[in-house]
Parts: sequence; structure tokens; C-alpha cells
Amino acid sequence: MKIKSVYLVYTLCVVLFGLTIDSAANDSSNVTLSTPEATLGMYIDAVRKGDEDKVLEYYYSDQKDFRISLPYPIDITKYKIVKKKIYTKQMADKYIAIPKAKIGDVEFYVREYINGRKWRYVYLLRQINNEWRIISHNNLDDLDSE
Repeated sequence: MKIKSVYLVYTLCVVLFGLTIDSAANDSSNVTLSTPEATLGMYIDAVRKGDEDKVLEYYYSDQKDFRISLPYPIDITKYKIVKKKIYTKQMADKYIAIPKAKIGDVEFYVREYINGRKWRYVYLLRQINNEWRIISHNNLDDLDSE
């Protein structure tokens, strides 16, 4: 009888430990800005929650008064990176938008589903102090309508 109860307690501990690890793996606060994909995912999660301060953490700007207006949570039901570019010297030299792209910057073309509608965005990310930050993003659908 004693062996069965020890086995039961052991099994219960293993299951609870596994659940704790799984929960930690799904907790975005444990994710770092170590990859452009992770940064984009954390940014979108913050936008979904309407957390303006967190959104700003994932951005980099050399402007002292840089702000982002996020008046409410955005219902991004899903997103998909459809294209990824890593900038070479030649690509960076041809880049005409501001801020100017640099060698090693990563550009994502992303499809986002917001309130049942499909949108296209482009994000430019740069590694700064070993963390990936968004330095610009644009809604391509808005640009197409001009």
C-alpha cells in the first residue's frame, strides 16, 4: 500500500511539473527579443491586448518624443509571415524609406487577420544591443489605395 501511494505522489509531481513547464513555455513574458520572429510575435500580442507600453518596448526610434497611439486592443485573430528578407549591402543601398535600412536588417511581409478582414503589413526590424526591435511598419493596403 505504501509503495502505491509513493508512486501516486511521484506521478502527480511529474504531471504538475510538466504542466508548469508547458505553462512557462506559452507565457510571452519568458520570450526574449532574440529573434525577429519572437519580437514580431510579442508586438502582435501587445497590440491584441491594447498594451501601448509593451508595444513601445518592441520598437526602436532615435526620436526622443517617439510615441505610438493604441487607443484600444486590436482583434488580430491570426497572422502569418509570408515573406522574409535579410538586407544585404546592395539592398540597403537601394532602400529609400526612412529610417534607412542597414545590412542585416530583416523585413517581414505579414498577413494579419483583423476583425475578419485580411490586411497586409511590412515590418522592418533591426538588431540593437543583441535584441531585435521593430524600426518601422506600414500597412500595405493603405499604400495601395493612394
